[in-house]
Amino acid sequence: MLAAHAAAMDVELLPVLVRIQSGLDGDLRVATLARRTGWSESSLQRRIRAATGETPRRHVERLRLERAASQLLLCDAAILEVALDNGFASHEVFTRAFRRHFQATPSEWRRQQRAGGLGQRGRRPGLSEQADGVSLSRTRLIELRPVHVAFLRHVGPYDQVDGSLWGRVRDRLAELGHSTDGLPLGIAHDPPEITPPDRLRFDAAWTIDRPLPPGSGLGQQTIGDGTFAFTTYVGPFSLLGLAYAEIAARLMAHAGELEIGTSGSVEWYRTGSIDEEAYLNQVDISFPVQARAGARRVFE
Repeated sequence: MLAAHAAAMDVELLPVLVRIQSGLDGDLRVATLARRTGWSESSLQRRIRAATGETPRRHVERLRLERAASQLLLCDAAILEVALDNGFASHEVFTRAFRRHFQATPSEWRRQQRAGGLGQRGRRPGLSEQADGVSLSRTRLIELRPVHVAFLRHVGPYDQVDGSLWGRVRDRLAELGHSTDGLPLGIAHDPPEITPPDRLRFDAAWTIDRPLPPGSGLGQQTIGDGTFAFTTYVGPFSLLGLAYAEIAARLMAHAGELEIGTSGSVEWYRTGSIDEEAYLNQVDISFPVQARAGARRVFE
């Protein structure tokens, strides 16, 4: 998920955007968000629109609808449960908003997408045949404790993430007196099958051992705290998309044992720096999951 372009991002706005993405079932009105930042409502509206290309209301509604769409596909929850979990007051309000956005009711969309076989639809067998040395390990379920990270955000196609973002995060952490002994990681928040390419959110992140001070120039968030399905990919960054397709197909094939979460995937880079030109990179690709009783802990 690397290339030579990154969309500019208002770093001071990142705490607001993190609050929105982690609180989609709560009160995300501009007045509420403004009170927490100390900014005026008009200033907050301008900054969110400049950063996302959307009004705050539209931005929040789109994220709620896209997360709901992921839940409809990946989970068996009732439509009302999905609606309430994403901040909609009723089945009717949710259905009207969903139809406007996806041109189908939630039940129609769920049926159509499952019939299309997401995961299998994108599967391309023979990843290891694309280039010498490219491989995927077996998938293993791992329990993670909360991991705190500092990050800079890219908005746009995943294959246009600027590899220099990680270096900028690391250098800023060093300036702040934070350890840079941790590992870099990447957080892909949005499924490209659902979110438009120009709205995809990707965080170039570095693990930290304590909170950042105000005005650090970096965003911060917490990930992990649950079960994740880890698969190790070895190969060039240019083939990461194929690796994701095969992993998604593998997880969907084990849907009877586990349920894929909707909080996004995390890439754990097993190196101290990101080298876009390196041929054989080792990346642990992880998805949040809920494992049912008796689920295998290792599979392929």
